[in-house]
Amino acid sequence: MSAGESMTRGSRRGGDPKITYRDLLEFERWVSVALLLCLTLPGCSWDPVAKKKLEFEDQFTEWSLAFSPDGKTLVTDTPNAEEIHVWSLDSRPRMTHTLSNGANQGGCKDGLRFSPDGKLLLSAHGNVVGHPIIGIWNADSWTTAGDVALPDAGAFPLQFGQVAFSPDGGFVMRTEPGSRWDGSSPNATQRFVDSFTVYALPRWDKVWGIKTGPALASNFAISHDGRHAAILGDERRVRQNGEPYIQSRLLIVDLKERRMPLSFDIPGDYMNQVAWSADDRRVAALGNVLGIFDVDGGTELAQFHVDDRPVAIFYTPDGRHLVVAWGKAGVEIWDPEHKHLQQRIRIEPSAAALSPDGRLLAVAGNDFGRGNAFAVSVWEFK
Repeated sequence: MSAGESMTRGSRRGGDPKITYRDLLEFERWVSVALLLCLTLPGCSWDPVAKKKLEFEDQFTEWSLAFSPDGKTLVTDTPNAEEIHVWSLDSRPRMTHTLSNGANQGGCKDGLRFSPDGKLLLSAHGNVVGHPIIGIWNADSWTTAGDVALPDAGAFPLQFGQVAFSPDGGFVMRTEPGSRWDGSSPNATQRFVDSFTVYALPRWDKVWGIKTGPALASNFAISHDGRHAAILGDERRVRQNGEPYIQSRLLIVDLKERRMPLSFDIPGDYMNQVAWSADDRRVAALGNVLGIFDVDGGTELAQFHVDDRPVAIFYTPDGRHLVVAWGKAGVEIWDPEHKHLQQRIRIEPSAAALSPDGRLLAVAGNDFGRGNAFAVSVWEFK
């Protein structure tokens, strides 16, 4: 046997495999090809855009997360225990306070909001008969500042609505379905009331409202310049053959002129998450479909079908990323046009939040890497 033959990967007599220098060069070449493919193909990120900063376990499944404006505090809504947890996000996260939502008042999904100055925390919740209540806490001392009881949302609990501060912190806006039924079935008649309402602080005086009916309002988002609100709604319709169906709608409200200049049909069902792009020119809506729309004329720019449960959607303020959280697929970080997947976080999320400066992303859910243990993780963008 020659010297060259003695360096083959396996001897003809069944001896231990050996690796030649040529094999190492071949392996290095294929690794280089794989890395190049990884950097060019969608769905493969060699250099992640966000890295895990910290992680902690919480006792219950979270429905809502919210960062304080300085990013140093995270609050988690825990409706199963009718309480809110306040976490300090230092190098060793710790729960500093527990806030009670009150008896029979479960939390609203994605219902936590800090005021822009960080002095107040709002929690949208309601009791078992659907009466909407907004709980208010002083964020400096975590003492209660009282509850605000709002008009009954009819047959719909506040879980189908949302709350948000105006960018200047002087107003609070909320949605509710905006539908009432008078009389008893089968002769009941439907009427529409204000489904988007603006209240002035600190007295919570109603300033104005607008009806979105027959589209029943759910979630909404305020543009970064504070000029417009994008509201998602569902409208019950009937096909020509008499079959009823639900049509999703996107409604744009001009907050300065107090009118609704634009509303249009959008694809998909269960459309309950919405976000403005960093330049306020586009709106992304999420349900079983992800749609991106030009708000100037209601033009659909992109549409992506996904058979999954929507959890959250955000544009980062720097305009570099679109974050989409799905119930099973995990948390995906895309480019703003949703053409290139930059990173996938393998967590089965129940809630997610982006810090006001866009630097931190919080995700609550089952972490597959920890044996399906429930945890809250905080990720930092580069």
